[in-house]
Amino acid sequence: MAIRLQGWIHKFEEGAGSRVVLTLLAVMVVLFAAVFFNFTQFRNLDSAEGMDQAQLARNLSRGRGFETSLIRPLGLNLVFRKATNVLERVEDSEPDAASAAARKEEEDYWLALLQDHPPDLANAPLYPLLLAGALKLNPLGEPSLIGDDQAEAYPPDRWIALFNQFLFLVAVWMTFRLGRSWFDAPVGWLAAGVMVVSEPLWRWTLSGQSIMLQLVLVLGMLQVLGGMERSARDEEDPGKGLMRGAILAGVLLGFLGLTRYSLLFLVAPVTALMGTLPTPRRARLVGACLLACLVFVGPWILRNYHLSGTPFGTAGYALFEDTASFPGDTMERSVNPDFREFSPAELKTKLFRNLPRFFQWELPRLGGSWITAFFLAGLMVPFRSPRLSRMRNLLVLFLVGAVLVQSLAAPAIFSEGMAEYADPVLVTFAPLVFVFGASLVLTLYRQLASRAPRIRFEVLGSLCLLIALPLLLHFLHPVRSQLAFPPYYPRWIQEKAAFLEDNDWCMSDIPGAMAWYGDRPSVLWPDLYKSPGTGRYPNDFYEIHQRFKAIRGLYLSSAAMNEVKTEPLFEWIARTEESTWEETVFDWEAFILVGILLKNEVPQDFPLKNAPFGIYPELFLVDSERIEGKSIQTP
Repeated sequence: MAIRLQGWIHKFEEGAGSRVVLTLLAVMVVLFAAVFFNFTQFRNLDSAEGMDQAQLARNLSRGRGFETSLIRPLGLNLVFRKATNVLERVEDSEPDAASAAARKEEEDYWLALLQDHPPDLANAPLYPLLLAGALKLNPLGEPSLIGDDQAEAYPPDRWIALFNQFLFLVAVWMTFRLGRSWFDAPVGWLAAGVMVVSEPLWRWTLSGQSIMLQLVLVLGMLQVLGGMERSARDEEDPGKGLMRGAILAGVLLGFLGLTRYSLLFLVAPVTALMGTLPTPRRARLVGACLLACLVFVGPWILRNYHLSGTPFGTAGYALFEDTASFPGDTMERSVNPDFREFSPAELKTKLFRNLPRFFQWELPRLGGSWITAFFLAGLMVPFRSPRLSRMRNLLVLFLVGAVLVQSLAAPAIFSEGMAEYADPVLVTFAPLVFVFGASLVLTLYRQLASRAPRIRFEVLGSLCLLIALPLLLHFLHPVRSQLAFPPYYPRWIQEKAAFLEDNDWCMSDIPGAMAWYGDRPSVLWPDLYKSPGTGRYPNDFYEIHQRFKAIRGLYLSSAAMNEVKTEPLFEWIARTEESTWEETVFDWEAFILVGILLKNEVPQDFPLKNAPFGIYPELFLVDSERIEGKSIQTP
């Protein structure tokens, strides 16, 4: 009996049982961190991209396909232009009864797309598709918050956070496996531990964006590529193994491209790695990888081209955002973008304006852990293993490519709640940076422990404390409110949405919130209220209201109301005696400042004249047929 007990003790101290105990301990730590983080730090969705993908996923879960409730003026322009080209081709055919019927069918199809079933042209499909499956299983429901003054959290937001945290835990496990495979178990444990205590990564799980899925796919792809590198060097005739690896890497590349379009740049460094493997099958491997990627990405690109005439819909126009011709986010707010004065030199200016931000801020603080500094310092330390050197070089290419791509295609306005964290493309490679950083940290620690064994435990404890300190400090200062306000207040949004019918269009500066919380089609407000003069491309309220579909509501959040500038007031004061105040109103700032706040009026021909909730801190206008009583007058 004593011998058997001693055997069990030995098993749990040094044998296979020790791994079980260590694994259970790690799982308990991770679950504790997740529960404590959700309890102290949870907030409703605070990113426009997260709400956009959430409302798209909900439409998918309802069987409506990739139909969006967040309507971008640029998307309307692309679909309308494509419809015009198709109808012109039909019209050029022989004028008989068959061609007339074909034209009528085409007209009905494109009109339905523009007015009743606007297709999503902004998001890659994979993450919304997976999220739709998660929303199908949502046990929390979608309760109405109207009349509940105590309500803060919107239950589906919690479910989305839990779904992303599940993906995050999968990524943590994959990071451990990758670190153990490339180096040893301690490196895997340290890299996974750094991820678990990374406050920015936990914060990304609450954003509703696709970051966690990107982590899982990139880690899987690097595991495949590392295996291919080892097989090509160690095996005499890897044969079908390398081909299977190339196909799987291509599939994962395709999935990454279908998660975030900008990640398709990874095709270049991945195929470059395959093209330099020590095997005569290099060309076949590259071809198999590209073909597998194209099989998955190609159909979606064809779908986008069929609907918009572009391979990536409105997402492809991010290249022109925040340039001199399209400052800020005016590109996606443009019903008729004018490229006549655009110069390619503006892209060069944009690139060199954004590059310093990435190299000064994003790269050094990648993943929110100081262990990134060890990765950067480790670039000067060569590896004995050619495989590790090539994997690190590949990671460097990933990081450089991400910086270049995002410097050109970065949105003008980053996620509101995540503005202080790393870029959503760059953060995809944080786990890989942690693996290489952990390898250098443990190398230095082992050297120190061999020279000063008496303080090795003190050094190890201090190391763990420093890694976990940022997250611990956030725990000590819990979030006081679960609302991401301003500008998002789910109950207020639902109260305003209740004034609209299910298929009514509402225009807003926060259309993602109205689409997600209010469950109403919402149009991103164009750059202008009314285009001045003639002979210009109209990019205003009336272009959408009259040409596409009537706008039944105007919802401007507290953020829009508080950012009103005073220039329109001086223009109104400086007007001639003969002119009216309406003649000075062209942009939304003048509409709010002069019309709403100063005159308590709307222009004579403006169709939305009632303000059922007043005019501050948020402005919500609906047409006069919906309610009785007026808070806004007409001149």
